[in-house]
Order: sequence, then structure tokens, then C-alpha cells
Amino acid sequence: MEDILFKEHTINGLPVANLYNGIKLQFSHINYFFGPNGSGKTLTLKNINTYAKNTLTSLGKTKEGYFAQYIPSSQNNDYYRDSYQVLDNAYQRELNGELSPDVFYQHLSDHPEILIRIRDSIQRFLGRHPNLVKRGINNVMTFFRENDDMLEYSPTAESDGLRRLSLLLTYVYHPKCLILLIDEPELHLHPDMVSFLLQEIEEETKYGKQFFFATHSPEIIKIGKEDLFAYFYFDLHDRLKESKIIDLNQVGAQIIMNKLGFLLDANRRAFLFAPITLFVEGIVDEFVYSNIKSRKLTHWPRRIFMVNTGGCTNIPQFVELWKKLNKPFRVIIDN
Repeated sequence: MEDILFKEHTINGLPVANLYNGIKLQFSHINYFFGPNGSGKTLTLKNINTYAKNTLTSLGKTKEGYFAQYIPSSQNNDYYRDSYQVLDNAYQRELNGELSPDVFYQHLSDHPEILIRIRDSIQRFLGRHPNLVKRGINNVMTFFRENDDMLEYSPTAESDGLRRLSLLLTYVYHPKCLILLIDEPELHLHPDMVSFLLQEIEEETKYGKQFFFATHSPEIIKIGKEDLFAYFYFDLHDRLKESKIIDLNQVGAQIIMNKLGFLLDANRRAFLFAPITLFVEGIVDEFVYSNIKSRKLTHWPRRIFMVNTGGCTNIPQFVELWKKLNKPFRVIIDN
């Protein structure tokens, strides 16, 4: 596995005054930003995108055609439309080397291997066949279904999930896209699509590529070792300027994550997003308390998530991990 180029970044200059200023983040191949809405994940992702481009420029990589690409959560229709303004080669890149949304498919002429990989992936996965056709000097992506008499049709007639997947794979597979930052990559994607996308992304890390995700989905976050994954929890406070970013590796949380393994992976939803967690010993306790909750025999706020820890001996590790993330919890154990 090739080493990464963008290993760390100190946050400065976010549009919210003093938010996260001076916080130093250390990156791996696949980096996850998670936390509540309004905690600054998108602002931080854009900030990192700017400095990632500067890093590639300072290392002379942009002269070789390498670039960093940021993909927002709300796609402009220009990403998918099947008609384009006339573009020449000089306009195919913005000043910082990032591909413009207006030329989403235009760069595929220089990299036909990307289209072949997208075709193979989507055809195998969904039975659709994307095709790239030339209209004037412009490339246009169209689709048709296998074993169907339908003619080729515009991407605007295809599902949002398949269009989104086509967009993401274009940059995941791009040999010159060294750093890819995606805000909410799970949007419109079925969980099986998400699993497929993560598999393809993990394969691309072998070539020194880096990926940054800001997400609210437990499906997109994979629990793994620190030599491949890095996790950043945005701990939101009532006063935004008192919020902080917790680098799980720096606070020693990833060591505990590796020890818990599948137990933590099975409780990803609570680990990543639960406002309050209730730890219980095992499946019998989980059944009993779930029954009490469903029969409304006690007051149970909707914000409490229950976690089966797989035995009382595992509870201390769960508790220690939650403490490192400053996440509230309760514990119920037998006498």
C-alpha cells in the first residue's frame, strides 16, 4: 500500500469565528467525520479540501495532473444533464485543479479505463449499462437496461441512486484523483450499494488515495484498524464555540475499538449517533428491557439507545470508549 500525501492539517479560518481554530487532525487513508447536525462537519470538510489542494500544489503534483475533488451533498443538475455548453480543453479545470461540475463527464475522454470500470461495476451490480457518447466535443453519459428493447435514455430518467453511484465511481476510479472528499456519500444509495462503494474505495487506497466522508449514516462507517481508518467525532455543545473535534486515534479510542471488534460493529448506530446509551449485559436483559419499553411500563425517552454488550466483562470497555467521546450513558447490571 502506497503512503498518503496529506497526513495532517491544522484547522484555521472557518466562517464561524474561532470554531475549531488550532485543532490538529491526523489523517489516514479513509477518514470519517461524524456527529450531530450543525456541528461543523461540512465546513471542516471544505476547509480540508482547500488545504489538500494546496498540499498537492506545493508537492508539484498538480503539474502532473493530480487533483483533490470535493463533492457536495446537494448535487447541481449539471452533474447529470445530457446537454452541455461548448467547452474547450482550457476550461476543463478550475484554477485549483478541481474538475468543474459542468464538465463532470468531459474528462472521461482522457481516461477510457474509468468508463470501462464503471460499466463493469454497474452492469454486474445492477444490470444497467452506462454508455458514453460524443455530441460535438462534449461527452454525454446515457444508460440502457440489459435484456430490454428500450433505447438509450438520459441519466435524468434513471434513479437518483444510480446517478449518484455513477458520479462517485467516476472520481473513486480516477487515477489522478488522489484526494476525494464527499459530503454525505450515502445519499440516495441502498445499503447494498453503500457496501459495494466502500469495497471499491478500500481497494483504491492501495494506490495512495485518500477519502474523507462527512456522514450521518451508520452504513457508510466501517470499523477498522487505524492504519487504514481514522475517525473524528464532532462533539456539539449548546455554545458552538465550545464544541470540539475528537480524533479517536489521538485519545486512544481506536485501541478499544479494535478490542471490541464485532461487538462494536454490531452497535455502530448507538456508537456513532445515540444521544444517550443504555448498556445491558446480554440478550436476555435486552429482551426484558425491550419488553418493558414496548409495554410502556416505565418512562423511556426516545433518545435512549440500548446496547447489548455481550456480557458484563465487556461493559468496562464500552464505558471507557463512551467516556473518551464524552457521550452520555447509563448502565444496568445484575447484583
